[in-house]
Amino acid sequence: MDRFLDNGTKLYDFYEEFLVVCPKCASLGKVLIDEDEFAKLSNKKIEQNRNKFFGPRKFVCMKCLHRENGAQPDQSREQLRLVFRTQLWLEIECCGDRIWAYNFEHFCS
Repeated sequence: MDRFLDNGTKLYDFYEEFLVVCPKCASLGKVLIDEDEFAKLSNKKIEQNRNKFFGPRKFVCMKCLHRENGAQPDQSREQLRLVFRTQLWLEIECCGDRIWAYNFEHFCS
């Protein structure tokens, strides 16, 4: 049996996209960095958003193409629920706890 080896990856390393459930059709959706809105931020705000993890986001469904522009949440799982009225796609109940991942890269690391 292989042992877990911490490679130093941090949660912030998975900021590019969050896979979520579409609030309209329950299919796979993505919460992505809103590059247009990010470009409008002041230098001070950009510095606060360091690696875009906390930057402005947008939602798009991969099936029904429903789209939403979001606020600038702190990107916690609870904030994703509040801003986009959805939950993570890679989230399941297990042994009384929730196991989750932001995206496939996060899941596989």
